[in-house]
This record gives sequence, C-alpha cells and structure tokens, in this order.
Amino acid sequence: MIKIFREIEKKVKELEEMRIVAQTGEIIYRQKGELHTADRFRKAEKGIQEAIRILADSSL
Repeated sequence: MIKIFREIEKKVKELEEMRIVAQTGEIIYRQKGELHTADRFRKAEKGIQEAIRILADSSL
C-alpha cells in the first residue's frame, strides 16, 4: 500500500515538472506573438494542474 503512495508522489513530481515546462512554453510563445500556440500550452498547463490536484487528493 505504501508503494502506491510513493508512486503517486513520484508522478505528482513528474507532473509538476511538466507543468513548469508548459508555463514556460506559454510565456515564450506569447512573447513571440503566437497566441494560438500559447493558448494550447495554457490549456495543457491547466489540465496538468487538475491532474496534480486529483492525485494529491487521492494520496491524503
């Protein structure tokens, strides 16, 4: 059972890293004026954030 919670913690950390990459991508493409791509990164970041929240809630 503890192994499951360790795996959840590991996945949350991976997702947090992906979220940072998505945020960075959004900033870069917004600065370039490529709003469509920036919006896609923003949507991805929001989805990753939701996944993190769900996993964090399940590990409580």
